[in-house]
Amino acid sequence: MNERELGPVLEHFEASAAWFKAEAVLRLMASIVALAAALAALLGSLPIGAFLIALTGVLVGFAWFFAARRGLKRSQHASDFTLDVYARAFALREGGTLVIVPFAEITRIDVDEERLDVVIERTSGAPLRIEPRYPGVEIHQLMHRLRNAWRRGSDS
Repeated sequence: MNERELGPVLEHFEASAAWFKAEAVLRLMASIVALAAALAALLGSLPIGAFLIALTGVLVGFAWFFAARRGLKRSQHASDFTLDVYARAFALREGGTLVIVPFAEITRIDVDEERLDVVIERTSGAPLRIEPRYPGVEIHQLMHRLRNAWRRGSDS
């Protein structure tokens, strides 16, 4: 499906650099806590099972640290993360990846309260998950706007 077939753009959402930075700060804090706790545990004399758990804590701490770095890099390119609502489809751009979901393929749009994202279930393929990273619209508003556009587009 090309852009001409999608119809006019009804709404455009662009990710916030502040959102990526806030997420990176949270991950950095989690990294510091995990590393500090794991390293403190490793300094004591531990049985092998506890030593392996502490070592896993160190690995988790480093994973969170690198995730925080990725978030800071994303914040510099926040405009590469967009959601466009067209008359006949949604287009989600995540960095260099563009996913177009025609309304005809959508079966349901809802909020996943546990993961705190909007889920677009499709007839083919895995559900599309959209994180609420767009300024000025909270997660339930985003879900209602997407659902309303889908219903309007499906009716025409």
